[in-house]
Amino acid sequence: MALANALASQEEPSDEDRNNIIQLIQQAIREAKNATALDPNSPIAWQNLASVYRQLIGLADDAESWTVAAYTQAIALDPVNPQLRLDLGGVYFSLGNYEEAIRLFSQAVEAKPDWANAYYNLAAAYQQTQAYPQAVQAMRIVVDLLEPTSPDYQTAQDQLKELEKLAESATPPAQEGEQLPPVEGEPAQPPELVTPTPIPSPSIEPIQLPDGSGIDLPAQPETQPQPEEENPTEQPQQPTPTP
Repeated sequence: MALANALASQEEPSDEDRNNIIQLIQQAIREAKNATALDPNSPIAWQNLASVYRQLIGLADDAESWTVAAYTQAIALDPVNPQLRLDLGGVYFSLGNYEEAIRLFSQAVEAKPDWANAYYNLAAAYQQTQAYPQAVQAMRIVVDLLEPTSPDYQTAQDQLKELEKLAESATPPAQEGEQLPPVEGEPAQPPELVTPTPIPSPSIEPIQLPDGSGIDLPAQPETQPQPEEENPTEQPQQPTPTP
């Protein structure tokens, strides 16, 4: 995929380069899909497939929907994994769907309340929707979770000050919203704070991949209709003999 992205970044790729791009992309997709076919219940396999599709957003048609579908399948198989929700939230964030990003980032911090980077992404998503008080609250948690000696600590402090200024001048509608749950436990080791990067704009026209490049979700077992319970046949009453 790295070579395919490098070729796609050229200003005017030749027809040969375009063919090479398509072949490399197909190979990456085929290998990732084979892994999900061999072990359809592996969330890691679906996460890897989602990562492949994610690199194609902006380069190949329908890559966004394939990415979301693969991450959704991974989450269904591993619902307590906060990383998957952070990854899918990052996809929505990069696509400008901040409401969905907030929903998934919120689920990530609920699953792992001591994860500073999840709160950091949540603060960024709130900021994009101008929900500045909620962004401030999330960023304060980031600061609380980071060690003062962490290289990210000062970055979080600076961004918190900027958000507080925005919150002070925010209009009342932007101040409404749900409160974040309190953080329990000791501060975690300082992770690297990373927000989703925007989807790059390729220098070539989107590629139409051949049929079969998209996601193939496992077939769900068909539910057989249950036969309706028949009413028991009433036994005919015997006539009562008359004396």
